Amino acid sequence: MLQKLSQEQIKKLNWNNDTAFMFLDKLILISSHISSKSAKNIKQIEEVYKDLTMLSKTYPHHRIILGFDANTEHLDPEKITPEEKEDFDMVPRKIHDYTCSKKRTIMQPQLNKADVISCKRSDYILTNAKISN
Repeated sequence: MLQKLSQEQIKKLNWNNDTAFMFLDKLILISSHISSKSAKNIKQIEEVYKDLTMLSKTYPHHRIILGFDANTEHLDPEKITPEEKEDFDMVPRKIHDYTCSKKRTIMQPQLNKADVISCKRSDYILTNAKISN
């Protein structure tokens, strides 16, 4: 059974047009992309937990799985509050669990960045379903 959010609920969530979501029985799947602009990004990261908390209270019998490109390393898994950890599990769990690895070529205009491997954490999964270690 598919469910839909009302327009009012969607407005409250303040998700951008790149966000896709689906209700499937007792499962809410969300795919999101957060701004890479630092000032906007930090605010959006703070809103993620508020949005997920609101959804889990509105749909207490549903499992929520959010996969998102956060475009940031500001979301430090080791700094999540105990309340957030209690409600949502996050992957990656450790600060050096990288989700993105790239190496620029000599075509990169900033030559000091050419042939340098860059590893970072920018993609995350947040869920109220407990993930085993």
